Amino acid sequence: MLLDKHLGQSVPLQIYIVFVIQNSTVNTKLLCGSFPVNSNRMIKKIIFICLILFPLSSFGQTKLDSLWAIWNDLSQADTIRLEAIHKIARNGYLVSQPDADSAYYFAQLEYDFAKSKGLKNQMANALNTQGVSFSLRGNYTSAIDHYTRSLTISEEIGDKSGIAFSLNCIGIIYYFQGNYASAIDYYTRTLTIMEEIGDKQGIAVSLNNIGVVYEEQCNYASAIDYYTRSLTIREEIGDKQGIAVSLNNIGSIYLDQGDFTKAIDYYTRSLTIKGEIGDKKGIAASLNNIGTIYKEQGDLANAIDYYTRSLTIQEEIGGKRGIAFP
Repeated sequence: MLLDKHLGQSVPLQIYIVFVIQNSTVNTKLLCGSFPVNSNRMIKKIIFICLILFPLSSFGQTKLDSLWAIWNDLSQADTIRLEAIHKIARNGYLVSQPDADSAYYFAQLEYDFAKSKGLKNQMANALNTQGVSFSLRGNYTSAIDHYTRSLTISEEIGDKSGIAFSLNCIGIIYYFQGNYASAIDYYTRTLTIMEEIGDKQGIAVSLNNIGVVYEEQCNYASAIDYYTRSLTIREEIGDKQGIAVSLNNIGSIYLDQGDFTKAIDYYTRSLTIKGEIGDKKGIAASLNNIGTIYKEQGDLANAIDYYTRSLTIQEEIGGKRGIAFP
């Protein structure tokens, strides 16, 4: 299994980004051109627009207790209380307990209170959190329902960032369901809004997501076009993490086409940047990807070397789910 920078390990993927959904029904392999494409690798390229609009980091118990105290403090302003319960749902439970319904429960508290106060932006935020919760548990129908309800509210209040967020999330679900036409439609609508509000990082992410769908369809010319456009913007804004992602994804195109020399070149360039920014999970992923190429070439000595280096890092950072290599 090939690994990608954002996620850095093998499925389940919920550890790394909320909108990469576990237990995907996408076929494990597709035959594109001369080289079999590993769709699990494709899954891992769904990029982190959701981290831009929906940043996630888990909280410790002390922080949660503090937020819970704010939520229960009736002397606090409504918006302050809502921000606290939102963080409890999103940062407290969505990351740490993705398989449970705790995040949904606390987001419902947020939604109900926001609705009682007529605070539509917070209502939309709560619905998005619940949509993510359903996505992580594989309930795509309910996820789309909540994202769509959030989208409607964001459109009512003219919150373009919120609109883009919901559109992208719906697009991701369609991607995982294999409805590529709808996925591209929603990603393109997201891209249009990002361009309207001048969000270059969001533009780069949207371009990349569209490229992912084209690669899944074996439309390599379009995939490279979108990946390259994304890379250009990321270089303009100095987004090293994004640059590493784009380089990795372009490398995967060449791997799909059986051009191992170019694939190694792009994977190595991605690896270099990950080393510069200290992204150990990403380093492990790139080492694994390069090892896979050597394995495909029959160069088992180099393959074992790269796999071993990747494994060592995975063990150092506790990435047990990334230890099983091909």
